[in-house]
Amino acid sequence: MTIDRERELVEQYAQAWADLADLKKRKAAAQNTVDRLRYEIVELLTSEEKTATAKYDDLGYIGLTKPKVRVNQDKTQQESLFEFLETSNRADLIKPTVNSSSLATFVTELLEAGDPVPMCIPYVLQPDVKLYKAK
Repeated sequence: MTIDRERELVEQYAQAWADLADLKKRKAAAQNTVDRLRYEIVELLTSEEKTATAKYDDLGYIGLTKPKVRVNQDKTQQESLFEFLETSNRADLIKPTVNSSSLATFVTELLEAGDPVPMCIPYVLQPDVKLYKAK
């Protein structure tokens, strides 16, 4: 690889990394704005006992929809939850899981210690790079 091509790749990578960081910031800011406006619209419509805004020819309208259900599992209630699901004929919802990030960390530890990784844990070593910015 020539030095010119190497420099070109580093420049492109640095720019792409900066673009990605900017997009993430802009996405987070846009999501915050959407969330805030959604809250304000719901509050306005609810306080006025309306189910929709007026219809605007150039925009359309916003209507209230069926609320989304969000569920947080309480780990201290897991046994009761499993029992309830089983008696409700919904044991299909019970899935034993392993956190993939934690498993990857464990496999890294095994590899670094020179210990074998069992066949039940398929893995790949994905080459990666890191940009070290000039000071």
